[in-house]
Amino acid sequence: MKVTEEIKQALQALADANDNRLTVDLVIASARDENSPLNASFDWDVEKAAMNHWRDTARRLIRKVTIEYKVEKTIVEAVSYIRDPRCDPLKQGYVSVSSIRTDEEVAHEALVMEFARVRTLLDRAHGLAKVLGMEADFKILIAQVKKINATLELRGR
Repeated sequence: MKVTEEIKQALQALADANDNRLTVDLVIASARDENSPLNASFDWDVEKAAMNHWRDTARRLIRKVTIEYKVEKTIVEAVSYIRDPRCDPLKQGYVSVSSIRTDEEVAHEALVMEFARVRTLLDRAHGLAKVLGMEADFKILIAQVKKINATLELRGR
């Protein structure tokens, strides 16, 4: 979904009118107006929207399942299912962590994918930290994540 300048302005106008606070309900209410620049961002077909919601709920359920793994002498709790790294990016697909533990190549790909997500979230948090004047601590953290990521990529070659 592309966020146009018109959408940014519409969201800012909503925030301005509501004590600088946006809520999803405010955005949806505004978007219901067919003349709103927000309208086209939503699927107003109730059946399709419900199916998308159910898929999101299923994804959240899959991501929340955890299992305990014995790693040497330690018990580690981790997610049970992850995005299948072998799956086409445009297709759905999860795989149990247990099923890929012994496949070094797939396990490596899965870890690289997880670190890509971490880097994306860190980049987002870093931008926010810059804006809020709290950047100093991030430099160390980002350097460590980049180092781990580089190590993972080298192992994969």
